Amino acid sequence: MSGIYFSYKDLKSLLDLNIALAHRLNTLEVQTFALMHCDLSGIDTKVVKEFVKTVLRESDIATNYKDDYFFILPLTDKYGATFVLEMIAEFFDREVSTALVEYPKDADTAEAMIERLQRFSQSDLSFLDEFY
Repeated sequence: MSGIYFSYKDLKSLLDLNIALAHRLNTLEVQTFALMHCDLSGIDTKVVKEFVKTVLRESDIATNYKDDYFFILPLTDKYGATFVLEMIAEFFDREVSTALVEYPKDADTAEAMIERLQRFSQSDLSFLDEFY
């Protein structure tokens, strides 16, 4: 296993790419993906990158802005993403503040997904405003 780490600046483009793939493949199973936010304050970046490398699937995407980490989980609905949340809590040995949005159920554009994530999050994600 080995998730892929990208620059935070690529977050919207990565969402757009996953949406475009969902439209191209046009089946419900392939269309669904999750965008998850995790506040990993106080956890060393090297440890988070080790999590991405060893726990996430090769198709999963990670990026961060300071201590705010974002994961794009292809072929994963909210139910499936809860298992990833459990893996995060277990790996870091603590509960993590999270927010979760599912495409296309919760939102059908990258901008709408980001807006919904901001609303669902307990953290201040106003820095995401730059994406819309």
